[in-house]
Amino acid sequence: VPETDMQTQTDSFADRPSLPLFVPSKSGVDAETQVDVDELFDFDAEVEPILEVLVGKTLEHAMMEVLEEEELSSIREHQSAFEQERNVERAQVQRLEAEAVRRNEERRRRIDQEKDRMEREAQVMDKVAARAFAADFLSDLYEKNFGKGTEAAELIKEVENQFLPWLIESVQQRTSDRLLARSLTDSLVAAALSRRRAQYEARQEEIRAEQERIHQEEERRRMEQEVEEAAAAAAAAAAEGETGEGTDAEGAGEGAAGGAE
Repeated sequence: VPETDMQTQTDSFADRPSLPLFVPSKSGVDAETQVDVDELFDFDAEVEPILEVLVGKTLEHAMMEVLEEEELSSIREHQSAFEQERNVERAQVQRLEAEAVRRNEERRRRIDQEKDRMEREAQVMDKVAARAFAADFLSDLYEKNFGKGTEAAELIKEVENQFLPWLIESVQQRTSDRLLARSLTDSLVAAALSRRRAQYEARQEEIRAEQERIHQEEERRRMEQEVEEAAAAAAAAAAEGETGEGTDAEGAGEGAAGGAE
């Protein structure tokens, strides 16, 4: 089979040329004029009010920041003093509460001790009365069995007539004295607690009054600051208005001068 080799080559690709810019045709008459450098704008004269406004705003803002920092420092000092005083009052209240709890516990303990003592004394008195009754009941039996006038019979009568009445009277007197001492102790404790409570309430009232005074002072300072800010904003707005009017008037004058030329 016969074979034949063949080949071809394309032309190189050429970019499309760019379109020319559209320039409209001129209409009318060309005119020109010459203006000197200082005729339209004087830098020293024009920049002075702008600098005054910038410097005034900067100083005002700096003064407001300084006043705000001083106020915050004063508030922190008042807060620190108030927290210290509150901590002292809290510690005092806790101490008074602990003292009251200890006194109540001591009072209950003494009451329990007094009840136990009175029960023991009642038991002793019952035993003494029982022994006296037994001695009285057995006296006749003893006299009948051992006869009268003996030394034991005289001793028993002496105990019944002298010792037992004295013992009962002594026990009753000591019991009444202890009851009186307990009532006096209870009254003293109640008076001390009432006095402590009155002092605590008076101190709490002073703390509340001081807090109210601090709150009113802060409110007054805040209102004064708002008034000062409003006055400063009004003054700045008035200054900006005057600056704008002066600039417009100068531009109108310069435009009139240029037309005259």
